Amino acid sequence: MISLADFHFQVTQIKRSAGQSAIASAAYRACEKLYSEYYNETNDYTNKQGLVHSEIMLPDFVPKEFGDREYLWNSVEKNEKRKDAQLAYSFDFALMNEFTIEENIKIARRFIYENFVSRGMICDWAFHLPDKGDDGIPNPHIHLMCPIR
Repeated sequence: MISLADFHFQVTQIKRSAGQSAIASAAYRACEKLYSEYYNETNDYTNKQGLVHSEIMLPDFVPKEFGDREYLWNSVEKNEKRKDAQLAYSFDFALMNEFTIEENIKIARRFIYENFVSRGMICDWAFHLPDKGDDGIPNPHIHLMCPIR
């Protein structure tokens, strides 16, 4: 039996007015431990399961230090002064069950480059493949964050 991907594509904002932190969101998505200078706290998601791959893609003109997740999101938090600041766009989208992990990463990287990075946006993304749900169907998907400014 072939299990087809359950297509979804969702766009939201990460914003302080909703009690959200860009660095906490990035740590969660990348299953990392990141320190937030703005909130003076550490966000540790190293025990979270399901991460297959994560990376930051930068346009050519962006300084390379923004390729460090902690530096990138602390910079975003620091530059947004308002208590109701909109910090990042968050995109979640499904990948294909029929493709291998390597094929899905290649497709995701191309999609992200063509639609975001080539247009000047920094993209921090993570490929997740959580345990199969009760229905037994895999749920490969991407979490993508882009700074709003």
